[in-house]
Amino acid sequence: MIYERIIGGVPGAPVVVVKNGKYGLLNTAGNVITQASYDSITGVFVQDLCIVKQYGLYGYVSKNGVEAIKPRFTTAENFYGEYAKVSMERKFGLISKSGNLVLKPEYEDVKLLNETEAAFMRNGKWGVVSLLNVERIAPEYEEIRSFGRLILAKRGSVQYLYNSDGKLLDENGFDQYKQDRNAAYIMPGRNKKWGIADYSGVLSFKPEYDSIIAIELGNKSLAILERNSKLGLGDTYTGQILIPVEYDQINKLKSDNNLFWLQLINGKDAAFFHVLYETITPDDVSRQKGYGRVKKDGKWGLAAGGYFDLLNPEFDSIAPVKMDQRSSFYTVTTAYSKQGKWGAFQKLQGTGTNVDYQPEYKIAAEYDEIIADEYVLAKKGDKWGALAWGGKIIIPFEYEKLWMQQTENKKNNFTYDIYGRLGRHTYLFSVNKKGEWEPKKEVILTNYKCLRSITYSSQQ
Repeated sequence: MIYERIIGGVPGAPVVVVKNGKYGLLNTAGNVITQASYDSITGVFVQDLCIVKQYGLYGYVSKNGVEAIKPRFTTAENFYGEYAKVSMERKFGLISKSGNLVLKPEYEDVKLLNETEAAFMRNGKWGVVSLLNVERIAPEYEEIRSFGRLILAKRGSVQYLYNSDGKLLDENGFDQYKQDRNAAYIMPGRNKKWGIADYSGVLSFKPEYDSIIAIELGNKSLAILERNSKLGLGDTYTGQILIPVEYDQINKLKSDNNLFWLQLINGKDAAFFHVLYETITPDDVSRQKGYGRVKKDGKWGLAAGGYFDLLNPEFDSIAPVKMDQRSSFYTVTTAYSKQGKWGAFQKLQGTGTNVDYQPEYKIAAEYDEIIADEYVLAKKGDKWGALAWGGKIIIPFEYEKLWMQQTENKKNNFTYDIYGRLGRHTYLFSVNKKGEWEPKKEVILTNYKCLRSITYSSQQ
């Protein structure tokens, strides 16, 4: 068959042909699938439908050449998702792929906002109607557009935000909006101040901050809030202020092990905040490899910077963490109290090629006083004794006082001796080169230096 013109389209799509001034379609095999009976065919298939014109009216044919929607519209546009904009007698509406009128052509203009709503114009003003023909927003705006899952309406220089139920976010409106970098929430602004709203239309922070910076820590979506050159931290979804807006700097710790810690700086003072526990601690977390004290439901624990805890929050108090660096590992040591009694905890963390070396030791909270260091010196009643970190008693509980002394040998290694006082007598307990405890020796001390360990007691 001879055609006046053959208009190639997209590879794999039907081809438009012209015969006697009329348009039809051929499939990829060259077979006629639509007779040349239309005044025009765009040849562009969107959602598998193509716009055709016949007798001055527009409709749609499918890729297999079937007339899917009979030409009866004054104008027609390509489908966007499930719907297309059409007009009849200079009034606009929306149709579905089946040809049903979703919105009757009775508006001065329409535009699809999302899968359930469309903007419409009446008397030169825009409003919003659901695709079930329920008016959501009255036509009183110069401009309406979608903003994520919300609707942004403009009247004069003021912009208003509506949620999917047609609820106005703030009746005073805003000057401007912007999205955070992850498009997780939006920031409405008024008088050069910023707030935070989520895409359900909930305003979690009123526009009263000079700037807002989005950060992600673990599974937490947070915002650094600035006001009058001071910084704080908020939860973007709940609107809760986690850190008061009173700090000069808020810094994320760079180490992978410090995933949930933030450093808070105010002048020369620094503190640290654990996001999961929402706890501010004075512990120097950055120097302590991400370990610090945390609090939950009035109880204290010891957390690392990641998703695990060293001590669950179940104690009345936790002593400041003490960290010592050794050649191939470091130790994390602290003491804790429960119901007026003290216990102790130590973790050994390997470094370098020894990173998998990380045993933990825990001494039960059953002592009146405790000194936690290389060994654990503990007091029961009025008597002192000593324990190894594994829990073994190395010095019986019969001494009036015990203390440790650190000695450095020629190889720059440290040894730890324990001294005990009983009446007028002082005894030395030391470990030999084989790592065995020598029998106690009575000594006379004229000048000694006690290891500066902190004693924790039920009297504190």
